[in-house]
Amino acid sequence: MSIEFDGDCGTAQSEDCLQLYIPAVTQHITSTSSTASTAAAAAAAAAADDDDGVGDGDDGGVEVSAWWPVLNKFHGTDGWPTSAIILPGD
Repeated sequence: MSIEFDGDCGTAQSEDCLQLYIPAVTQHITSTSSTASTAAAAAAAAAADDDDGVGDGDDGGVEVSAWWPVLNKFHGTDGWPTSAIILPGD
């Protein structure tokens, strides 16, 4: 995906900003994993679970999904990209 900003880009109010995000890779982590790093990630994901029923399968898995920020936040009229930004995705 390619994104270009016009030279007149800006936000109307100083507290407004634009932050671009791309979806992170979603992974299924089971609580019975043998490696310490995967077990630590599963514990962190379980601690952040909001009891909405997602990831409550028979294997004790937790769905982990996040968004990755791209570049810095843009605000005002200065600092906007002057060339195209290429992002992974459709």
